Amino acid sequence: MARPLERRVRFVEPGRYILNMLLFLTAAAAVVFYLSPWSPEPSNLLVDAFNANRALNGLILFVALFGIIYYLRAAGVVSPAIRWVEAFQDRARLPRAPILLGAMARILLDADEPEGGRRDGRRVLLTPEATRAILDSIGTRMDESRETGRYIGSLLVFLGLLGTFWGLIATVNGVAAVIADLAQSGGAAEDAIAQLIANLRAPLSGMGVAFSS
Repeated sequence: MARPLERRVRFVEPGRYILNMLLFLTAAAAVVFYLSPWSPEPSNLLVDAFNANRALNGLILFVALFGIIYYLRAAGVVSPAIRWVEAFQDRARLPRAPILLGAMARILLDADEPEGGRRDGRRVLLTPEATRAILDSIGTRMDESRETGRYIGSLLVFLGLLGTFWGLIATVNGVAAVIADLAQSGGAAEDAIAQLIANLRAPLSGMGVAFSS
């Protein structure tokens, strides 16, 4: 049995959610600026943390930046889809169908296109099976986007834990080396203390890697 699309559907624009994302990013950027050397109260905290392991921390920043761009783009592709559906409902000239609507746009156009190939004023008729296919197609695309976002978040957590364990291993090995040197040292007390201070650099560096990541 066909189902007429005679009632206008209202959509929620993603602008409010994008604005919330931008406000959060602005707040995070303000904190980073305050802890940077260029703030009114200069601080090298973030610079020192980054320099503790430039390769790993640089990779983390790259993945985080990619995730931010991906999420903003994922939220932005909803607006063109909403505009296309609203234009379809208003019988207006249709823009190019967005990727998010792929199958839905094709089905709607096929249902609304008479034999002459031009749109008229008649109602669009969709069977329950076609409606379910449309919803399943859109749901699949949205699920793929969410899964990719979750993968990016999990990757960031993994890289952070990798840096933590990397630093802890370096700390444990450094402490073991310090203890071994103390057991073997038999010189003056001043020399032993100087050697201890020098040997503590390795475990402290490992702690820096762990906490910075």
